[in-house]
Amino acid sequence: MNGNDIVAAFRRSLERLFDEVSAFHTSQGGEPKPGSIAAQERASYSRPDAIQTVLGITNLLLESVGEHVTTFVKTITEPVNPLAAWTCVRSMLESSAIAAWLLDPAINAQTRVGRVFAHRYEGMEQQLKLMNAMGTPAADIQKFEAHINDTENIAFSLGFARLRNNRGQITSIGQPMPNATEMIQLMLQEGIAYRLMSAVAHGHTWALQQVGFKAAGPTVFGQNGVVVTPYEKHSGTVQGYAFLATRAAKCFAVPLWNHCRYFGWNDIKLKETFESVYDEFQGSISIRFWR
Repeated sequence: MNGNDIVAAFRRSLERLFDEVSAFHTSQGGEPKPGSIAAQERASYSRPDAIQTVLGITNLLLESVGEHVTTFVKTITEPVNPLAAWTCVRSMLESSAIAAWLLDPAINAQTRVGRVFAHRYEGMEQQLKLMNAMGTPAADIQKFEAHINDTENIAFSLGFARLRNNRGQITSIGQPMPNATEMIQLMLQEGIAYRLMSAVAHGHTWALQQVGFKAAGPTVFGQNGVVVTPYEKHSGTVQGYAFLATRAAKCFAVPLWNHCRYFGWNDIKLKETFESVYDEFQGSISIRFWR
């Protein structure tokens, strides 16, 4: 196959992955099966609503990842958008990793709830910064700060320690929250990919030149040691799109695999879907994480 055929095959595979996994999710009914890890946690944890919050948060994250899968497919459809393709997959990595982290079937209920509190606190902290930047009235800010303190008190009542710095300020709730790179490496083993994609998103010229530009003429050595190389836009490389497409597939598949096992769904059926799609784009054995 030529380069265009290979990229087209990746597009078809990702579209098929999205469609078949969406159909699988619908077929399972959206709720935990009796006897599943999720069902047991809801039945036994002292605050079942804390467990239920996992589903509320991860549904939003998975919806975001799904939209970015279909958007990524559009970026590699003629006329391609090579720079947007890299930042699109970057956007998937963090949402995917957090969803996989919260849905991890290998942890217990207390750890899961601690992770929920940590993620919620990070969001509230960012919301508070936005409110301050927007000049929100002091009374509204105080009300929101009281909400954060109430959330910390609930966590404390559930057995979590108060996480404060030496000035008595809240640093997290439930447990420390990993930063984005740590989270992505922990759950997806894609910390290096995230750093590269972030360099594109942050507009670093060395990264932009690698993924969407090519030299258009000889390097010119100007006065005072200034080096100038003319560049022109190009449509990206097959290797680059293969790198992105396999990671887009992983971003979509990993949290859904955790979701399936946590909810006690038919993992054999989901495995068959993954195997078939990865066969289609000739994914190596090393990236078939479900085995």
